[in-house]
Amino acid sequence: MAEARAPYNFIPLPEKVLPAQLDEGQLPRHDTYDTHRHTGYFEVALQTQTPLFIRGMLTQKQKQDGQEAKNIPHPFMLNGQPVIAGSSLRGMLRNLFEIVTFSKMQFVTDQQLIYRAVGDKTGFGEYYRSQMMEELKDEDTNPSNLIFNYPSDNLRAGYLVKNPAPKDKESDWAIRPAQTSQFGHSFALVNSSAAEKIGLEPAFYSVSVPIWVQPEPRTDYSKTITSGKLHLKVPQTDIIRLSDPNDPLYKRARIVVAGKTIGHKGHHWYTAVFDADQDATIIPIPQKMWEIFSADADSKRSDDLKTRPLVENAPLFYLMSGEQLYFFGSTMFFRLPYEKRVQGLIDYQQDSNNPFDFTDAVFGYVSDTDKEGNDKARDPVAYAGRVSVTSATLMEGQSDVLYGESQRLTRTPGTPKPTTFQHYLEQPSGMNTHRANLQHYGSPKAQIRGHKLYWRQRVNIKQLTRGNSDGSKPKIETQFRPIKEGTWFRFRVYFENLTEVELGALAWVLTLDGDERLYHMLGMGKPYGLGVVKVTVEQMLLTDRANRYQYLFDTEGDWYTAAQSADLGHYIQQFKGHVKKQLGIEFDSSERIEALKTMLHLFDPLDNLFNYMTIEPNEYSDRRVLPTPHEVARFYEGKAQEYAQEKETLQRAERKRERELLDIELQSSGIKVGDIIFGKNKKQLDDPEIEFTPEKIRNQDTGKWVALQKNSPPYKAVIPPAHKKRRQNNDAKVNAKVIEIREGQPIILICEQIENLLK
Repeated sequence: MAEARAPYNFIPLPEKVLPAQLDEGQLPRHDTYDTHRHTGYFEVALQTQTPLFIRGMLTQKQKQDGQEAKNIPHPFMLNGQPVIAGSSLRGMLRNLFEIVTFSKMQFVTDQQLIYRAVGDKTGFGEYYRSQMMEELKDEDTNPSNLIFNYPSDNLRAGYLVKNPAPKDKESDWAIRPAQTSQFGHSFALVNSSAAEKIGLEPAFYSVSVPIWVQPEPRTDYSKTITSGKLHLKVPQTDIIRLSDPNDPLYKRARIVVAGKTIGHKGHHWYTAVFDADQDATIIPIPQKMWEIFSADADSKRSDDLKTRPLVENAPLFYLMSGEQLYFFGSTMFFRLPYEKRVQGLIDYQQDSNNPFDFTDAVFGYVSDTDKEGNDKARDPVAYAGRVSVTSATLMEGQSDVLYGESQRLTRTPGTPKPTTFQHYLEQPSGMNTHRANLQHYGSPKAQIRGHKLYWRQRVNIKQLTRGNSDGSKPKIETQFRPIKEGTWFRFRVYFENLTEVELGALAWVLTLDGDERLYHMLGMGKPYGLGVVKVTVEQMLLTDRANRYQYLFDTEGDWYTAAQSADLGHYIQQFKGHVKKQLGIEFDSSERIEALKTMLHLFDPLDNLFNYMTIEPNEYSDRRVLPTPHEVARFYEGKAQEYAQEKETLQRAERKRERELLDIELQSSGIKVGDIIFGKNKKQLDDPEIEFTPEKIRNQDTGKWVALQKNSPPYKAVIPPAHKKRRQNNDAKVNAKVIEIREGQPIILICEQIENLLK
């Protein structure tokens, strides 16, 4: 499909948060049972619909031997049997509970995202270039083209040094500015052909031997690089030497290579950083800024420290905002942080007098922020939940529930990539948003799309374990031995002091409103369809706490629990009614719940509809916006109809071919309706029908019996009771007339018995 695709999608944020039910303005206490609330448990069965894998833990010896968790193929086990950890089940339920109860979006990354968009052709690229470059008047080309002078005068070069006396909020590192040329610049852009003639091989990312370059004014644009409608006018020098260190026209510098060695095809220029200015004042790097850079460099989104580590006295580049350091990086096109954090892009209404939502109240929370969102409150805020989940244990009578030893996924399930903003952020016109109008994390009105869920899709274990098409192993892989689909488990969900509304919300999450078409999901490999499960609530039991301790044993001699079965439907309706009363919306027809139900259906993986887009070829370059769950479902329905029509056409053609083959076989064998055949009865005397394999056929012209041809297809002749004229012992001769021929293997001949024939 031409639209963007992904194995995940988003449930819209609530316009208004449903406030928690409080007791006199406070969350319920844990030291007493409230007679007006409900305590009890759900008996729950779970059946896997696709392979399920939750990795087991490293043993102490494996950890000491330096083994990695990704190389441990066995699932979470207890006493030699696979077990689904209660923490995994609880997380699965909490995630859905947060959506269903119109709660705040929890567990959003507080990391400050980093970006780079040098050649991006959307408005996002303009946003990046406006900070790193200086816009020029387009006097020579079409005014609609984007002309930039690279680099900006605010972009400078220097060297990483130790901060000798870090002050409060400063890191242990600082920047020593590089010397400047007579034109006021701290680095030069060297023509790639000139640099390649030297044949220098960089150590990490810069050469370790001195070179001399002749600085030139940046008003002499010696080269224009064009990419679509983007024009970069770049001043460059063709002069680079390894001699004449005393020539006043030349300055000593170190070449910096952006990721590739000198001579790599595609490089237009290299940067040459002039020597450090020992008389310049160092620029301290703030601790927060160093942490942001380090976190980004250590992540999979960047190789700044992995392949070109910043070490003491290494050259680097930095951007100034007035007299303040804005950010820095190891290459000229370094990544910049967005000013806003992701947490600041969530927009919904909330009761100012009640900062708690249903998820806070029922599942609890631990946070280092207060409920008004103030970062790092004086005292941590925490509240224990009132729901606990046991681990799910294997039901008895099942064996061979694991796939074979050490099977492999084609690639390791990765971490979220929120920098793909065209997927993760709301866009003005949805799928039809023009790329020049895309909202990104630096846009004033940027807002997160909502809660991320993975599509439930059927999966073929062979597709997950096979290697690359050329027979080689994938570059990234993980060993795993999943639990087979169709495996049954059982667990309990305990709850304490829940209101009828809270209990109804929990019952909805467990039963998915009783819709058999909807499924839960947990474990690893969700992008590939692993972990789809069907959860069935066998019963919900409510405990009368006041009566619980009146007796020790019940009438059957078991422990007396004072537990009675209750109707889930009553509580679910109470919850839906509460949503309508508080938020003014019909629960089932709300956009949020309809989107959720759409994503909980189990789909066939048609036409790669739920696959990640590819990098080679790059399907992300146009920044296509991810469709909504409803739009994806419509695409799916269209594809499903196409596949159904194609399948029906193929089946009709196959049936026609089978009939043609049968006609050919019948013609070659000589048997047709009306023929007389002969064989020996295989059935016992008391069997109601006669059955035999044809041995001879009577020629209708001569009346003589001839043997059946050796190349004839296999036949089975049957005489039903209605066409049986006399008793027939086993091995007795049978003469019969063919009255019907049925397709199959063997071909079935329906006959009537004949007593007198011409000898």
